[in-house]
Amino acid sequence: MSSIAKSRCFVTGGAGFIGSNLVDRLLALDCEVVAYANFLASFPEFIEAARHNDQFTLIDGDILDIPRLTEAMRGCTKVFHFAANADVRYGLFRLVTTA
Repeated sequence: MSSIAKSRCFVTGGAGFIGSNLVDRLLALDCEVVAYANFLASFPEFIEAARHNDQFTLIDGDILDIPRLTEAMRGCTKVFHFAANADVRYGLFRLVTTA
């Protein structure tokens, strides 16, 4: 990961279990980190330590909101995609409400 050090990184699902651990590691490598999460299947306590770091930005958003996602990614040189729907019930709800 040494080529990542000091990069501006974007992490979808950054407040999930895997994403939040990556966020912590990237911050330890002196990266600027933008985490993008919708908190349907993630937990604020996973990123509690990161919130106290000046190099960390959290954006509460849905990856299906392309304009917001695109704007949030502006200036990032590395992207890590960990956003996922781990619960079928949320996917069905999303399908019904957006149709």
